[in-house]
Amino acid sequence: MNITRFTTAQAQNRLQSDGLEALGLTSLLLAPRWSANAAPVFNTAALTLSVTQLCSPFLGLLRWLPHGHDYTDAQGAPIDVPCGVIALHPHAAERLFRLASARYAPSGQLMHPLPVTMLLRLAGVPNETPRRIEAGDTVPAPLGTPLPAPVVISFHDNRGLIICPVAVAALFADLITGLPGLRYAKATGAPGDAGGLTPISALATGNLVQFADLHGNLYRTTLAANFLNVVTPGAPPTNTAVDHANGYALLTAGQTIAADPGDGGRLRFGYATRGTLSRTPLALPVLPAALAAPPFASIAAPQLPRQFLRVVVVDADWHLLGNRLAATRNAIPGDDANTPTDILPPVRDRIAINYAVDGLNTLAAIDGVLARFAAAGTGMVMACSPAFASVGLPPLPAPGNSVGWPAFPAAVGAPGMVGNVSPATGTTAQWLTSPSQDVLLTIPAAATTKDAHVRAYTRRFIEIESIGNQPSFVRGDGGAALADGVTPLQILLVNPLGLGAGDPHPAGAALDLDIVITPRAGKRRLWSGIRLPLATGGVPVLNAFGGTDRLPLVPLSMQGWCAVPLFGLPRAIVPAGGGTLATISRGLASEGVPRTGPRLPLMARFETVVAAGIPDAAATNGALSWQAVVTGARWMPESRSAAHAMGNPGNPAGPDVHAAGASVSGALAYDFAWHALRRAKPPIPFPGAPALLDGWLIFGAGDNMNEPATPATDAAPNAGTGIGAALQTVAGICENPELSLAPESAFTSPTTVQDIVNFISNAINPGGTPPTPSLANGDRLLAQVRREYFVAKNGRRDALWSLRRALGEARELIYIEGAQFARTAVAGAPQKHALDLAQVIIDRMTAHKSLHVVVALPRETDFAQTPPPMNFETFVQQALAARKDLVAAFPLALQARLAVFHPVGFPGRSTAIRSSVIIVDDVYSLVGTSHFRRRGMTFDGAADLASFDRVIEDGYSKKLRDFRRALMATRLGITVANGPASASAEWVALAQPRSAFGVVRNMLEQGGLGNIKPLWDGNNPDVLPASLAAADPDGVDGVSLLGTLAGFLSKG
Repeated sequence: MNITRFTTAQAQNRLQSDGLEALGLTSLLLAPRWSANAAPVFNTAALTLSVTQLCSPFLGLLRWLPHGHDYTDAQGAPIDVPCGVIALHPHAAERLFRLASARYAPSGQLMHPLPVTMLLRLAGVPNETPRRIEAGDTVPAPLGTPLPAPVVISFHDNRGLIICPVAVAALFADLITGLPGLRYAKATGAPGDAGGLTPISALATGNLVQFADLHGNLYRTTLAANFLNVVTPGAPPTNTAVDHANGYALLTAGQTIAADPGDGGRLRFGYATRGTLSRTPLALPVLPAALAAPPFASIAAPQLPRQFLRVVVVDADWHLLGNRLAATRNAIPGDDANTPTDILPPVRDRIAINYAVDGLNTLAAIDGVLARFAAAGTGMVMACSPAFASVGLPPLPAPGNSVGWPAFPAAVGAPGMVGNVSPATGTTAQWLTSPSQDVLLTIPAAATTKDAHVRAYTRRFIEIESIGNQPSFVRGDGGAALADGVTPLQILLVNPLGLGAGDPHPAGAALDLDIVITPRAGKRRLWSGIRLPLATGGVPVLNAFGGTDRLPLVPLSMQGWCAVPLFGLPRAIVPAGGGTLATISRGLASEGVPRTGPRLPLMARFETVVAAGIPDAAATNGALSWQAVVTGARWMPESRSAAHAMGNPGNPAGPDVHAAGASVSGALAYDFAWHALRRAKPPIPFPGAPALLDGWLIFGAGDNMNEPATPATDAAPNAGTGIGAALQTVAGICENPELSLAPESAFTSPTTVQDIVNFISNAINPGGTPPTPSLANGDRLLAQVRREYFVAKNGRRDALWSLRRALGEARELIYIEGAQFARTAVAGAPQKHALDLAQVIIDRMTAHKSLHVVVALPRETDFAQTPPPMNFETFVQQALAARKDLVAAFPLALQARLAVFHPVGFPGRSTAIRSSVIIVDDVYSLVGTSHFRRRGMTFDGAADLASFDRVIEDGYSKKLRDFRRALMATRLGITVANGPASASAEWVALAQPRSAFGVVRNMLEQGGLGNIKPLWDGNNPDVLPASLAAADPDGVDGVSLLGTLAGFLSKG
């Protein structure tokens, strides 16, 4: 058999003879004319051309579509008519970008949006398969649908946003002049023909600027003063307000674009393609005066008689906080007016924000905060979490990198390879001495591998009512250890048989195991179905996994706990029954060290916040330099969780947990520090409380709790290009029950800090002596107390209002991951806070037919599956039914654009999702613990970071796009590439929002490929679901809450 080889010489010959055509569909080849017989007519308002005898402007793929929903018109609306689309191959589009960058911005960043598709509008629905079309070819009519005469065309960029066609003609004409090889040699006609590039590029002159928001919609003013001006130089300069109702302006040389001085510093703006949004006035990009030849045919400067530019404008407060005024603005309803505007979350700029995709890297971010604090030797530190336990924190990696196996934990010497000796041979299992229910597993050294991770999964058989999709056995958490390959490996298995406290060890019991060995290099090996008899004589062992235990750095007096049985964390407090919501909340609190703050029955406080400040020599007001982390990852060993398919190598055994997080700096970290401080301390000391629990009013009175200044530049120490706000969700009353009973007049009329301290002291300790905090920073303390009062009285729903804006302006992709996906309000409820965010998504998808939604959920709910007396199975059934009902409520027309999946852990195991993450169009993110359900938006305590990064790439916030891409990859079981050489097709597709949705949909259609599962029904007909009011309460409805929750004190 003869094998034909394509040699380097043959490739050179093909390029010499065929030019760029040798690259096939991936080549960038342009046509000299777009019409074979006449000059097109330009519609200046619609940014379209009307063309007869239309010719393809470039080599591409011609597709016929029933609608153009992925593309927008000049006013930002989806194109809702049948159409044909000629699209550049992605490689050709990349070549266009590189060539345009070299020609128009050789020493900087290209600011011009580039066309990747041409869209032609049709009168009827086409019915024809896609085909290749050459540059300059006459565009054929699809079967059964003649082309209109003339046909209306428009050009669009990689996000589907419109580009002025005259500017596109000017661009292509100049590229053909500078690089003659781009002109397709077989295309007939010339640029100077009536329908050629030269006359088309002269249909309009001047530089047209489009003003858009971050999502790609045309920018609409959010307040009367939030607009931009075109500034004409002079003495004085002349400001001409941009007509944002129209969305466009002409810009001439020398003019700039600037925010109106009356905007209060809220606007950030910049070119939409690349760059950093800021408040610096924008000028036209300067084209080079001369070019290099070669590669260009001449050193003459490029000529663009018509330029099109897109400026992104964002009102940061609107974008992150939502509409926090009473009136509807830009179709977004106002909030419930329960939070005065002066105590709304401040939006912080020039923040260094880094996102972590899993629990392991979130803990590494915490280690970075605390290692910096430890190195300083002084400062302040505080933390809150549902629970705390000692765990080795991995070290913070270098910026842009992640931590994990095989680099961490560090190897000891050269690692080995997995051998063929089965661990079933010679392995023993021994009970520890009663009353312990734990087991010691000992594996011979010959069956292990040097420096490998060994995970033993215990099999537990589950009694099921009937044959269905509920597994009859599950792989339990088991145990894990790192092997040295020399000595027998001992692994502690915690209660592998699931015995109750005090249960005797069953006689003749055996242990069923699956053992996984994961080496530092190479693939893991699994030995399954190992059965071992249980002997006696086991002794406890400690399986260490490296890292640094930083918990001792956080004093007990600076820790805030909230263990709730409903979510699997046993409580130590048994409250007395009866009373008002205020007395019930107080009864569930413990004003000891560490502190458990007040809460309502069944209410959780999911957030983990760790903050530390160190002395800042540059601060003039005594403020510290702050760093903080916010996450749903518990400060417990379970959060050292990653690479589940490999057995979570390098980490202790535990549930397969997804727990994203974010680290922040500066004033935003300071805001989170106050959040943690309020969780760790009451406002003032309670009678009989430990001396260390001195109250945050007293602790926070010093200069070291003054607000740090915003850095002068993005490059200043401890600064960055992030912009964000610290949001809080919590029900009313429970934040400070005594304060909630005070009259509002006490906090709105002129008063002093000492007056308020006296009032609070008398409420919690009638007749006692009030403390006397320092009044040096009285105004700051007064603002904090005023905030505390309104939170105690009305609760806080910051995430609700933030998401209402973001979801209501979404255009491309909404990515949601969290513990639940359920309606956030009952239909028809009259209260302003009763916003159903799920219905907002449905309405937006209906109105904007290019919007896609991806939801990642745990297969099991986050409610504890515990035996009596707790037994929350009724809550589990309510949650499973709620998410199923919501997904079914999406109209059939929207189902193709909705993908819901469960990430799979190790084969046979489900994953838990601790953090709530919502990313919209890669330009807005919410990271924290406000889960997508009614209780998540109104009832449970939560902290969230609403943020984006001001560095823009291809129209998206670069850091957010990278975060969403890595987040989806880890949930889908796709390897995160560290460069082009290791990039899979799926990883490449995850870069763009729409193709990222396609990755999820394709995997679901193929059964999940072992990495994900479709939505699980989970219905148990033998269990009656709990009521909505109990399982998913409305945290604002105080009367109903008292009646519903008082009966759950014994469980709550």
